[in-house]
Amino acid sequence: MFSRYGNMLSGMYASSEGEKIMFQQTDDKIIAVSLINEAYINSRDSSMDFLIPAAASHKTNQNICLSQTPACGATTIDVMVVYTSAARLGWGSVAQSNSQIATAITNFNLSLINSGIPDTTINLVYAGEIDYTESGNISTDLNRLRLPADGFMDDAHTLRTTYGADLCALITATPTNTCGLGYLNTNPSNYSNSAAFSVSLRNCAVSNYTLSHEIRHNMGLNHDWYVNQSNNPCSNMHGYVNQTAVTLGTASSTSQRWRTLMAYNDECADAGINCSRTNRWANPLVNYNGEPTGIAAPNPTPSDEAFGFARFACVVADFMPTANMNTVESVIDTRNELTVYPNPASEEINISTGNSEANTFRIINMAGQVVHTGKNRTVNIRHLSPGEYILTVSDTDGAFKGSAKFIVK
Repeated sequence: MFSRYGNMLSGMYASSEGEKIMFQQTDDKIIAVSLINEAYINSRDSSMDFLIPAAASHKTNQNICLSQTPACGATTIDVMVVYTSAARLGWGSVAQSNSQIATAITNFNLSLINSGIPDTTINLVYAGEIDYTESGNISTDLNRLRLPADGFMDDAHTLRTTYGADLCALITATPTNTCGLGYLNTNPSNYSNSAAFSVSLRNCAVSNYTLSHEIRHNMGLNHDWYVNQSNNPCSNMHGYVNQTAVTLGTASSTSQRWRTLMAYNDECADAGINCSRTNRWANPLVNYNGEPTGIAAPNPTPSDEAFGFARFACVVADFMPTANMNTVESVIDTRNELTVYPNPASEEINISTGNSEANTFRIINMAGQVVHTGKNRTVNIRHLSPGEYILTVSDTDGAFKGSAKFIVK
């Protein structure tokens, strides 16, 4: 499966026996190929990768644990992903970062299809760099992302409102001893949009499906029963480890050693084996490699995340009003990047094109009016009203080179 942003491709291949291969375009004719070290990724996974926010904004909803609660219809959940400059440098560029995020979201939607959950779609409404220096502590970074007026990443909340993002994810480069952390919704009849924030590490977000994993904590999903025995928000909203592999231990085949997206390797490790995370959610009605991917209620230790999706998807999709505006930071041409920062901005913007060539920059408002024309790469915007604007770039001959959206706050 491949994704493209601008001139950059990224992709991922996952075999039925757990092998994962990553593809990342690094130049016009070069694609880097890497094999994921599953054991190393497992060593970074922590079963304590979720938090319950101390203060939350709750909204009453029908109890998602009850079978009599009507299933949601076709539902789209809007997601925004921001990343730090350190994460962008690790990926290589804005285009490479956005292509990786697109791959993560495509993987997410593929997991829903794989798991017999066809009525839920994840929609990436915004992806871009945010002005933030990582603390090195993932819990600190997550808290700073969630708080709207603490002086750290407050622009994320402006972006969330502008683009109607139900869920907000941050990608960082540090710390390197974990893969992610997210807030967990735990009340089945009072879901909170304050628990809609997560942090994933750059080198886990796609290859370990960590972006999908942490976002699903926001939706109320728990780990497998072996590492998490919670009944909140529902007893059946747990990941699943293939019990055949656990029972057979070292006598099990490679194709039997798998676990779903919310499950950890602990139970398999204690049985003397490693189980790969597969791109699926627990659903006892769907098989993988010939075996069920969950346990139905009222059996002990039920794992039926598909039941949860059918009832919480529309609750989560109602966290924010839909804005019908999708954007990612733009690439100026086949080689050079156009970046506007900070974004959102209030006093001035800086324009980077990835080269030193002379260009003409125009700012256009949503009414189509040109409100600025110039050649300077730093532009005073104090006179502009709050809202969305388009920056266009032309060369010395007047040929269009690229465009990018930015927000004046």
